[in-house]
Amino acid sequence: MKKLGVTSLALALTLGLAACGNSEKNSSESSETSSPDTKPVSQQEASVKVTDKVFYTWENESIGDIPQIVAYAALKNTGKTSVDVRNTKLTYLDKDGGVLQSTSASQTLIPSIAPSMIAPGETAYLAISEDVGETFKDVTDIEVEVSPEPIDFGLNTLKAENVKVVKTDDWGGDIHVTGYLKNSIDQEAPTVEAAAGLYDKNNKFIGAIFPGTDHQISLQAKDKTSFQLGVPSFPSDKVKDVDHAEIQAMAVKFE
Repeated sequence: MKKLGVTSLALALTLGLAACGNSEKNSSESSETSSPDTKPVSQQEASVKVTDKVFYTWENESIGDIPQIVAYAALKNTGKTSVDVRNTKLTYLDKDGGVLQSTSASQTLIPSIAPSMIAPGETAYLAISEDVGETFKDVTDIEVEVSPEPIDFGLNTLKAENVKVVKTDDWGGDIHVTGYLKNSIDQEAPTVEAAAGLYDKNNKFIGAIFPGTDHQISLQAKDKTSFQLGVPSFPSDKVKDVDHAEIQAMAVKFE
């Protein structure tokens, strides 16, 4: 009887250890197969696509026929969170795909991206103009790289009304875009970032322009104000191709 009791106890211990082993194994397998991504959800959802890009070389009559190169791009927020797109790099390439020069949009003397922060589904525009030196004579293509940074505050998308494309003969051909911006929320927008994407009659992207330093935009709550966009100088030989403009305007929401 005593021997039987010892045997039964040994069997129970064996089964118990086996059960513990299986439990630990299952726990380990579960940990391996369901290990969560440690990145914040907003970081996983940040995504921006360069939907259009173009560049031109031209002689800018407004500054004494100095040869210039100007690059434009449209950046669309295809993610699920609002992002800051100022961390964007423009690279000039030669015919063999070699790098001639790179420029960071966040380090230009004047703002080169507007709006700099965009909500999901919205578009920002890049416009960088530089004097043509020896470096730029061999440019045959450009590359635009965006590293979007998620933001954790709200954005106020402003609606544009009565948008008009104005073409003049100044400096061999010039262009600016006018209209009104409406603030629909019960909160002021002291600093508004705006841009006009320029398109031809077939809706092909041609370029973009921003407000000048003397045309900064601000709005009171539930108010509207006029705007004028025209910086940087647009290539005079491309003015005739512009058919319409798409306005993007954004302001930060204050909690």
